[in-house]
Amino acid sequence: MAKAPIAPILARARRLSGSTCASVLPIMAAALVPTMAMIGAGIDYGRAYLVASKLQGAADAGALAAVRAKQIVSNSADAAQAIGADYVRANFPAGYASAALDAPSIVVKDENDVITASVTLSAAVDTAVLRVIGIDTLRVSVSALAEASEKLPTAIEALLVLDNTGSMQGARMASLKTAAKNFVDTIYGSRTTRDGFAVGILPYNTMVNVGRLVRSQKPGMVAARPGFTDIPVTDPLGWKGCLFADETVQNISADRFTIDSGAYDLTDNMPGEGGMPAFEPFVYPPVYVNSFQDINNRYLIPATRQNDFFAIPTVRTALVRMHGQDICRDRGTGAAKRCDQPNTVIAFDRLPDRSLYQSPRAYSHKSGSGTNASPYNLWGPSPNYQCPAEALPISYSATKAQLRSYIDNENEALLPGTGTFHNPAMTWAYRMIQRDDVFPRTRPENVPVKKIVIFMTDGNFDSRDDGRSTSSGKVLDTAYTAYKTYEDRLIITSTSRTDTIEHLARRFAKTCEAMKADGIEIYTIAFALNNNAEGNATREMFRTCATDRNTHFFSVATGADLNNAFVTIAAELIRLRLSQ
Repeated sequence: MAKAPIAPILARARRLSGSTCASVLPIMAAALVPTMAMIGAGIDYGRAYLVASKLQGAADAGALAAVRAKQIVSNSADAAQAIGADYVRANFPAGYASAALDAPSIVVKDENDVITASVTLSAAVDTAVLRVIGIDTLRVSVSALAEASEKLPTAIEALLVLDNTGSMQGARMASLKTAAKNFVDTIYGSRTTRDGFAVGILPYNTMVNVGRLVRSQKPGMVAARPGFTDIPVTDPLGWKGCLFADETVQNISADRFTIDSGAYDLTDNMPGEGGMPAFEPFVYPPVYVNSFQDINNRYLIPATRQNDFFAIPTVRTALVRMHGQDICRDRGTGAAKRCDQPNTVIAFDRLPDRSLYQSPRAYSHKSGSGTNASPYNLWGPSPNYQCPAEALPISYSATKAQLRSYIDNENEALLPGTGTFHNPAMTWAYRMIQRDDVFPRTRPENVPVKKIVIFMTDGNFDSRDDGRSTSSGKVLDTAYTAYKTYEDRLIITSTSRTDTIEHLARRFAKTCEAMKADGIEIYTIAFALNNNAEGNATREMFRTCATDRNTHFFSVATGADLNNAFVTIAAELIRLRLSQ
């Protein structure tokens, strides 16, 4: 655009100033005052608008903080008002845009099970230009109202699913303990229990420990294995409570929205439903374990119990696979006999490595620093090798102290480990939160129930079975998981690690979709995963599993980030309604 020449404009101004035909200068002066006022109004009112916007944010924050302080932490009304005032000042710094804030008016009430916090803020904004017409300040005022029920409007059932694999040892486990306890503290505040809120905890590695909980309610759902499941849990050889994955079919489809027929390990179905067979108690066979760490897990069984124990299908298959068919005897006569013959039992005195069997140790899910860290170790030998702590059922009566104690004392990195399988944990999370006939809790009456699963991991799907070298080659038969070993081929027709992980991931995805279809809300947290192709694939798997991939998935790198994720989720579960 062309600019107007400056010289003709100056000449015209000189002619006007020297004119005697009219009083031009007084007219110009008179017009200048309202012109300046209009310009000043634009500047000063614009600043007042910015102050009002900042005040509104401070009022909202103060109202939310005051209600939260009263609802969650059970402060007095005066204390809650003081906390609200602190939030106002933090969100409206002194001297902002030359504005002077009046003392905040904050009123907190707790009436008829409803907590309200009303905040009114006023400030005087100094003017810059409007002063010329006698306006020294502009007044602005805003208000906010936060409201929440003294009791949560719905009953909330939250299950924390926590990765207890060996990679969580050290600083990672310390960070998890802190974050999980802060989750509990956010929910409970200063209360011992939280009305309308039930919390449970499910630790996992490649399996979970829920078998005794199931059997206490539904004895027929868990297969009886004499010589093992009928032994007290306090006995080193007694069943601790872990379960193998349900019977299933191989090579399931990739469509995560389809539940394949016969894949009982994907849903909340229980034995007796749809032809589903009883759950099989987990037992680690007495074998040398050659996986992530080498360990002699060969444990002695009393002679009077050997027939029953060695007849457990998993144990029998493992020993025959390791030593061949010539380790049995006739059950009636005791004569040496091949195991592929009828009416046979494994004969301990025919095992070629019987001299290496040891007395079972007092096994614990708590980690030790080495093979001699008894009793707090996972080194075995034990039929419960790799079995984590028994899950803490979802309960409305669970106290804050009980939850914090469980997180500190039962939630441990399992060393040495045989891998990380997410899908058995998710399937049992599904059952624990959905099947209150098997995992009962006393709910509040006449209120809706919101079911929440918070699933946290630091690892990709993995299990390492390096195998055992023999004269006939390498046998993959030592790393037992919920799906037994790669050699058992329970989920695919090959022993490929890559294919196995792919099919485990398919099962995980299908279970996630089934849970969401049942209205279960899922939060997922991926902690300190590697930034490589495998880590990225795991992140995407958990992002897809979450109810909302943007709001319900957290990818965190540090302990501080992990803590923030748990606290953010806890705050969301007790979120407040803000109304204007």
